Amino acid sequence: MLPVAPVRSEGLAGQSVPLPQGPDSLRENPAGLGLLDGFGAAASYQSLGPSSDGQQDAGTLALAEPLGELGGLGLDWDRLGGDDIQRERVGLGWGIKLAGDKVPGFGAMGLRLDWLHLSDRSAHIQDDQAMDMGGGLLYRPWERLSLAASGDQLATPHLGGQRFDPRWRVGASLQEPTGAWGLLTASLGASLASQDAGTGLGVEWALFKAFALRGGYDTDQGASTGLGLILGGMHLDYAFRALSQGSSHALELGYSFPRQPLLRPGPPAMEPSLQALPPLPAPTATLRPTPLPVFADPVAALLLYRAARFKEQGQAEDSLMALDRALALHPKDETLLALRRSWEAPPEGMEDDEATRLASQAGLNEAQGRPELARELWRAALQLRPGWSEAKAGLSRCSRPAAEHKAPAKAQALDTAGMKAYLDGDLAEAVKDWEQALELDPEDPNVLNNLSRARSEMQAGGAQP
Repeated sequence: MLPVAPVRSEGLAGQSVPLPQGPDSLRENPAGLGLLDGFGAAASYQSLGPSSDGQQDAGTLALAEPLGELGGLGLDWDRLGGDDIQRERVGLGWGIKLAGDKVPGFGAMGLRLDWLHLSDRSAHIQDDQAMDMGGGLLYRPWERLSLAASGDQLATPHLGGQRFDPRWRVGASLQEPTGAWGLLTASLGASLASQDAGTGLGVEWALFKAFALRGGYDTDQGASTGLGLILGGMHLDYAFRALSQGSSHALELGYSFPRQPLLRPGPPAMEPSLQALPPLPAPTATLRPTPLPVFADPVAALLLYRAARFKEQGQAEDSLMALDRALALHPKDETLLALRRSWEAPPEGMEDDEATRLASQAGLNEAQGRPELARELWRAALQLRPGWSEAKAGLSRCSRPAAEHKAPAKAQALDTAGMKAYLDGDLAEAVKDWEQALELDPEDPNVLNNLSRARSEMQAGGAQP
């Protein structure tokens, strides 16, 4: 009574234990529920070919929701059957991310509880039920390497007069960027049950962040192939497997979007990857940091937050996708371009060392308008890796002289009030506050940028200042 495999997993010949993804994590590896970044939903249909019970097919529905610091929750349903035998499963799962100070990377664990139902007209079984459970572990010591294990049928359920023994699966995956072509992922796994064992290999090539080509082979069911299409938050997956009699076809449609988790203890907080950054220095009469245009744009700032969180979780492809969306809004922004180069292809042998970590933090401080702190971080990275061109470029950017001017406290207060009005959707009030701020501090580049944006939006919307 194993869960129906997700379509992406079918395309990889079942080798998805170290690669749990979205709502399908409940059936791939429940530990993946601890790494959710937003709500997700998926539905699939599979034609499994002829059997002794006639033509078999299967269907699934799955939902997943992040719970912030409490992990993530998943709920799914699947059905499999033929002419006489029908079986259903409803699963509820939970996963949480684990992090330790003494080991590199991070891990996750998850549990699943299942309700099973079987009806068999040929054996005059109308309504047989049982409970079952499963679990999984995942460890990502480095950004590109994942190690995982999962167990199914751990409660040894009895259904239809048959006992189902536990099955264990282990796997390891390795990701390798292929430059502009995308990301290549290879996954190797093995399964072990009471009476059989098998091994397999799956390969996925994600192209241009829009397509995915998949293939795999396992010793139990042979070769399989698959195709994925990504359109924004929607994904469409297809898998094909040749059988001894006929063939199997599977199709899945899913949608996911990142957002704040359903449950978050305490007041809303900054994204985890930015919590470790030092607080902004208090403004003084002689010097204050000037936010860069990308951070003055609320949409681009949110995308940058998302990119940083994805990178912290080891989701390199998703972090680059969020960063590219910010670059589409600010294609000439030096900070975003530097982050893109640094995140896409770190220097050989430097992917996980202290210098690369310092460089990432320096770039984020640049984006938040803290050139003094970013400059020190770039210098520290350069000391660890002398001659690193990326660190030299960052240090040069942060060392450019800033226009020093005295900013009256009232002008700063008006600037803050204008931003609050802008975020509340009151463009007229925002323009009024920023115009008053410019009267007191005519050379403030941040206010000039904000005022220009607000006036443009008012003109586009037909409003009058």
